Amino acid sequence: MSVYLVVFLIVLTVGLLSKNVVIRGSSGYWNQDKSFLIFVWIVLSLLEGLRAYSVGTDTYDYINSFATLDWKYETYEPLSKLMVLIVRTISHNPTVYLIICALVINGLILNAIYKMSNDRRYSVFIFISLLFYFTSFNAIRQAFAYACMINAFYYIRERKWIKFAIFLILAIEFHSSAIIGLLYLLIPILDRRKENSSPMGTGNQFFSNIKYILITIVLSAVFRMYFDKLIVFFVQFFPMYEGYLFNEYRDMVGGIQEPIVYSAIFVCFMFLVPNDAKYKKCYALPLSVAVIFAFASLKMAYIARFMYYFNIVTVITIPYMLKNNIFDKKSKTIIKVAITTVCIAFLFYGLLNNYMRVLDYMFVWQ
Repeated sequence: MSVYLVVFLIVLTVGLLSKNVVIRGSSGYWNQDKSFLIFVWIVLSLLEGLRAYSVGTDTYDYINSFATLDWKYETYEPLSKLMVLIVRTISHNPTVYLIICALVINGLILNAIYKMSNDRRYSVFIFISLLFYFTSFNAIRQAFAYACMINAFYYIRERKWIKFAIFLILAIEFHSSAIIGLLYLLIPILDRRKENSSPMGTGNQFFSNIKYILITIVLSAVFRMYFDKLIVFFVQFFPMYEGYLFNEYRDMVGGIQEPIVYSAIFVCFMFLVPNDAKYKKCYALPLSVAVIFAFASLKMAYIARFMYYFNIVTVITIPYMLKNNIFDKKSKTIIKVAITTVCIAFLFYGLLNNYMRVLDYMFVWQ
């Protein structure tokens, strides 16, 4: 774990030092946030790509499929296959494959952070501390998919339908489970921006938030109650997942930490962000869906895979919540310290429990 701590401290130090540094180039002032994100992109991608094949739950399977084009490779979706074939034209070295995958996945996510985040440095902190960074050490194909999905979310938020469709299709072609991203089409319905409408009173806002939270609770309960029937219905349309859902994976359940963390984020978001804040309803959707899948994972851990397409938006929503809330400046600072403390605890909890089997990091040459 010491390697991670060193790298993360370097990233933190560069982030803090670069925040107030003005860089002037031949074409004018250089964007410090862009420079920082490029630095993070290179450093995190190299750390991820240069890992030993024992680091990451499925790493060995991926590099074996890359090297041999085995039966697992044959089950890949079209774009996941294409990624393998493209890299093989460059090199047959599995480490090259891991580096290129890391560069694409992290690049897409950091691009979304650049486009949407109110505080890009803090978004990078969330990306690492809530373990999103480590997920792609294991679920590489799905990481491609949710990296595309967070960009699809940006375009549906902005009502750019064609670009949304392109990124949604890219996500599905990397991993078919990304079809769940069609739920994002609810955003234009939920976020009907009415110009010249009078703002709701405080009481109406409170009851509106309570209603949204209660709907999420009811849907979580219904999901759990009819879980077995829903799973059978799901595999009728996606039979390739039957092996995951009806063998030893069926008996594996997720931990309580994710339902607690994402429920807390969702409730705080609903009550702290004013209802008239721009994009609130856009962000409320993925947060609420993430809570539903987090509780469903208590029935079967694999369901958490569907949560990835929605909780990844947390890297945007937490900085947004810290900026757009009802408290004064001093209270905002206290909230940020509290959230930061919880995120650091979550990071250490995940690493010490060997999340995605990344704890004992080694470089490929070790």
